[in-house]
Amino acid sequence: MPARPEYLRPGQSVSGPAQMALADTVGWVHVLANLGFEGAASVTSQLNINFLSRPGPVDLIGEGLLLKLGKTLFVSEVRLYSEGCAAPVAFATVTYAVRRVSHSG
Repeated sequence: MPARPEYLRPGQSVSGPAQMALADTVGWVHVLANLGFEGAASVTSQLNINFLSRPGPVDLIGEGLLLKLGKTLFVSEVRLYSEGCAAPVAFATVTYAVRRVSHSG
């Protein structure tokens, strides 16, 4: 996620809501990567985030890891990193209610 002034709090820290949006986006793209277009209608059912350190005004990078892919739930672990830093600034688990797109026409 590119660093933008509108994402920053006073003190030049990336806001929590911006970090949560990135974690949710990474998780949803992770759903698409595993289910394809069929999983595009899946929706967030739970998002838990732990803020580990204050991210400065630099780009944030999100990495996702599949924890569970079931018939009705998809659970992803997402770690957020400040660009250029090895330690994560936030750690999230995101659960999606899997809704499959019908291919019938």
